[in-house]
Amino acid sequence: MFINLENKTWPFILHSPNYSLIFEKYYKFILKNNKNYKKPNDLDIITFNHSFKKGMLEKQLEKFSLEHHVLGRGIKNWQNKLKINLILNFLKKNNKKYILSLDNYDVIINKNLENIIELFINQEYKILFNATCNIWPPTNTKFKCDILNINSNNIFKYLNAGVWIAYKEYAIQIFEEAKKLINKINLPGYEFSEQIILKHTLNNFSEFNIDNKCIFFQIFHEEECKNIIKNMIKL
Repeated sequence: MFINLENKTWPFILHSPNYSLIFEKYYKFILKNNKNYKKPNDLDIITFNHSFKKGMLEKQLEKFSLEHHVLGRGIKNWQNKLKINLILNFLKKNNKKYILSLDNYDVIINKNLENIIELFINQEYKILFNATCNIWPPTNTKFKCDILNINSNNIFKYLNAGVWIAYKEYAIQIFEEAKKLINKINLPGYEFSEQIILKHTLNNFSEFNIDNKCIFFQIFHEEECKNIIKNMIKL
């Protein structure tokens, strides 16, 4: 199992935006050695795939018989900002109370999801995002100011929109506002990023945070995770 040694947590989800051989090996280990994953009945899982080639998350969800929804299948000329309307349209038709949104080709479910909602409702925010690009952003108040800072040295720190969990109704509010900005964000090189749009959108919301303690989500960068990898199960 993959455990965050810094925070002594066992994250539900691992996310590796950059290819990692050890991440791929761990994925194969998970598929081989875990069978009885479950999820709460009032939680919907969504992921994205515009092609017909299944991503690693899809394969895992199917193998473990976890109900899920793949959005964007067959869309040509894919851009990540298309996720905003796909998510919004799904949420409006969906009748579950909670939503877990996961990227497809670089995400692994790391443990049983059975108590993920219990933990989620016991914290104070209505939507939690994966934390990046540092594995554990500083726990003082300074990092909060950088979550939405588009002009920081790395415009993606510390909020990662590829993995999040939320109350459905609050997510609808956020994505309704994000929809208004789809064609208004003009950041050279990032015109198609849903993450940049969401960071602008969240300036108008307060009940969100990033999971910087890695209770729910863990970014997996091989170089930055050396202290964890050394203590992982031998693959």
